[in-house]
Amino acid sequence: MKKLLGILGLVAVIGIGSFGFSYASDGIVENRTNKGNYEDRMENRHNSMMDYHKEDVDKALENGDISEEEAKEWNEHYEYMDEFHNENGFRGCHGERRGMGRRHHR
Repeated sequence: MKKLLGILGLVAVIGIGSFGFSYASDGIVENRTNKGNYEDRMENRHNSMMDYHKEDVDKALENGDISEEEAKEWNEHYEYMDEFHNENGFRGCHGERRGMGRRHHR
């Protein structure tokens, strides 16, 4: 019985993990070779993130988790990010050629 429950638990963990991974994958890795499409996808991702962050600031202010001044600072920061990316493109934080990881030089 313990063996059967262990196997079922393992299958459930793998199944849930696979579903989460497939749901989170938006095809960006596959589209890096098509730079125009990659730029569009990064712009869409940026816009979605900004919408989420702005809603999060509004909720935090409404719940009393942050002050009016803090909300104003966060919103100014998000406006700066929008302006920056509108002027410089939506290549992601590491640029198109650096790949996924950061390179630390010491």
